[in-house]
Amino acid sequence: MLKKMRPDEFSQVFEIMVASFPESERRDYAGEKALLDLDYYHIYVFRDDDKDQVQAFIAIWDLDDFLYVEHFAVSGQYRNLGLGGKILDEFANQADKTIILEVEPPQDEWAKRRIGFYKRYEFHYNDYAYFQPKLSIDHPELPLRLMSYPEAMTEEQFIATRKNLYAKVYDYSLDEE
Repeated sequence: MLKKMRPDEFSQVFEIMVASFPESERRDYAGEKALLDLDYYHIYVFRDDDKDQVQAFIAIWDLDDFLYVEHFAVSGQYRNLGLGGKILDEFANQADKTIILEVEPPQDEWAKRRIGFYKRYEFHYNDYAYFQPKLSIDHPELPLRLMSYPEAMTEEQFIATRKNLYAKVYDYSLDEE
């Protein structure tokens, strides 16, 4: 069962984040921790209460019209046990808004597998041009795509979602004339 992260669990969550995401797809420790001060940013964990150990986490932004999953990862020792699917299923079933997440375009086997994983849980791949703005000055923008649940996005919905993500999550403005 997903539970709101306790402050003392952040180091465990960040450790999983570092092991699961390249530097270009996450902030540094201080940057990630600072997000916890925002009212609309939350981290939920799946923990082994007996060992007081975080097994997986999902970090979300609760924005106006949707929930944006910025990071979702299972600790290495708990992968391939069905835990990720169980968490995603629980999260999707409890969500009261559209869920949005970013994925790499299907250009390699890992990206195709990741997209396939989300599709098995009824997420839709929206093939509109999208990039993740820089999270730090040292890393380039990343070409990505958005996936959505429970329905695919129209182009109009995509444009509004992208604008909201860029403004609230990335503090970035796209010149759209």
